[in-house]
Amino acid sequence: MYIDDSGNPAGYDVDLMNMLAEDLGVELEIANLEFDAMIPGLIARQFDMVSVGLVGRPARLEQLWFTCPYVPYRQVVVVNNDSGIMSIDELNSSDVTMTAVTGSTAASLTETRFPNAELIQLDEVYERHIGPTEECPPVTSAKQRGPACLGLGSGTH
Repeated sequence: MYIDDSGNPAGYDVDLMNMLAEDLGVELEIANLEFDAMIPGLIARQFDMVSVGLVGRPARLEQLWFTCPYVPYRQVVVVNNDSGIMSIDELNSSDVTMTAVTGSTAASLTETRFPNAELIQLDEVYERHIGPTEECPPVTSAKQRGPACLGLGSGTH
């Protein structure tokens, strides 16, 4: 989900939920929540469902019911063409900075697969960035000092 230029929720999940609500004959109310608020809010019955790329991890499966997946998500790492990074093994370096949504599958995967990289966990999905930014300048070679900015994820949390 994203917020369009008119300030309205938009995207695949929004379209799907609108169709589902129409089929069920119910009114749809969409709330733009921080990722960390979704599961606790659902458990506390603050809302009826969430529509986001959540992965049915064992701890989540103990508390929640998941439908069959409706989008085939994969975790990906994206780097600039001119980063000089030529293999996935080069990402496991203290010179690499990666971003992922707090509590997401991408964050967990980054910590496990790239323990030497710096992980910046972001509170909101729309805050994810793929460099360069002021804090994370572009990388011109694999041996350059400073971080290589990466975004890890695909919408699957």
